[in-house]
Amino acid sequence: MTTKHFIPILVGTVLIACNACASRTPTTTLTPTAPAATATRAPRPTTTPTMAPSATPDVPLYDDGAWLLFQGWDPDSDEVDSHLWAVNWDGTGLTDLLPDFFVWQYEVQPIVDGSPGRYVAAITSYGWSAQFMFTLAHLPDGKVVANIPLTNPQTELVDYPTEDDADYRDYWRRAAPSMSISDLRSLAWSPDGTRIAFSGAQDGTQTDVYVLSLTDGSVSRLTWDQHQHHASNLLWSSDGQYVAYDGVSSALGTYPRYRVDGIWVVRADGSGTWQVASEDEWPTDSEWSNRPQKQEWTSNHTIAAYALNTAHDSPDTLREIDVETGRSSTIFDGSYCGAAFSPEQGVWLVSNDTMDAYLIKDGVTNKVEPLSFYWPIWSADLNAFVTKQGLVNTDGKQTTLDLPWGLPLVSPDGAYWAYPDLWIGEIGKQPRQISDARFGVLQWSSNSRSVLVSKEWVSDDKARGLQYVAIAPDFELRPISQYVASRYIGPWMNGLHLGD
Repeated sequence: MTTKHFIPILVGTVLIACNACASRTPTTTLTPTAPAATATRAPRPTTTPTMAPSATPDVPLYDDGAWLLFQGWDPDSDEVDSHLWAVNWDGTGLTDLLPDFFVWQYEVQPIVDGSPGRYVAAITSYGWSAQFMFTLAHLPDGKVVANIPLTNPQTELVDYPTEDDADYRDYWRRAAPSMSISDLRSLAWSPDGTRIAFSGAQDGTQTDVYVLSLTDGSVSRLTWDQHQHHASNLLWSSDGQYVAYDGVSSALGTYPRYRVDGIWVVRADGSGTWQVASEDEWPTDSEWSNRPQKQEWTSNHTIAAYALNTAHDSPDTLREIDVETGRSSTIFDGSYCGAAFSPEQGVWLVSNDTMDAYLIKDGVTNKVEPLSFYWPIWSADLNAFVTKQGLVNTDGKQTTLDLPWGLPLVSPDGAYWAYPDLWIGEIGKQPRQISDARFGVLQWSSNSRSVLVSKEWVSDDKARGLQYVAIAPDFELRPISQYVASRYIGPWMNGLHLGD
């Protein structure tokens, strides 16, 4: 059942760490067919510039779509007031996009067929408040085209009560939907960029899934209190037919303050909602529980999921689930540290805590020698898995590189990759470190001509940040602002890859 409300819109153009892992499934050993050449790291970098200009826009934001967005607040302000900032790819035009809103998280409309997104969706409030809103704004002018309340009198937080207050228990009941909206991923653009899914608690006592369409301005409620959990961590299928989400309940007073009780799927047209995974499917003999977690969609109708073992905070028993039939198959039976999937080849690369690596396809598991690592990722641009030691093809062939720790962020044109601590270079080749200061790599511009990076430190008992753009091809650093980066700095669509 789906209801629609219409609003006027101007339409414009895993990293998974573990503390204890153990493998159970290797069957054969796969040795690389050719020796790999080891590259040498480049010399140490030059000194990092330290001065930053003011936040007064020097030029307007260009209309080319190559904007860089980041979230932060002024450390010299009397109040924490997180704003959303935009800058041109060359570091000019620093602009407060939503000056009237406190921004909790945001996501930029994805690049589709080479055209950069023209909208940004955000979870906002007026000041430091739990009366959350879904805000949709046009780029680059920041014009607000939709502003939807996400709470109601039953779910809005009130003043914090004492333990002997009659409203104490009710306060924590209200805190659960607020947390699921502000703390977890509650925004997700469809792959074609025409719809945005968001979590909201405006129509009841729990968080449900809604979708706003840019085509006709309609807002549809997809879930209707089908279960006693809050819908968060939204994830679209690649064909845009389904939205997978976590059913979350409150665990305030513990880390991470919530628990995932199951994985659900809803059809994007609102015609059905059902559970595809629960902790009962990952039984445990210990006092610790196995919480189901989704990893990624592996096809239009299959999703990979694992159990997060709360005893040692590691993933366990990777499975693939057909969301239509409910059938599941085990990909890797046992605890592991990291897993990456090649959708083009249908191949998994999985590692355990002894840094053994396994390629898995169609139920056949092959150990990769002599590769050893913790966390792989798949790069469609390279048609290979990326690890700390280099590249691994889906047939086990390896190219050895001495890469930095962390996940690389690849430029939209596939020409460059950027690592934490500002190691940048041509993709597939040894990167060089641009600066010896510690940086977080946040976002590439859509034209791939620059990358936004951030450096943070503490002075005068205040956290301070300094944002730069590093401009290709030499990636010389150009300071653009001095703000404190919030936890959600950098759009969810690009991920957040900060150094240690």
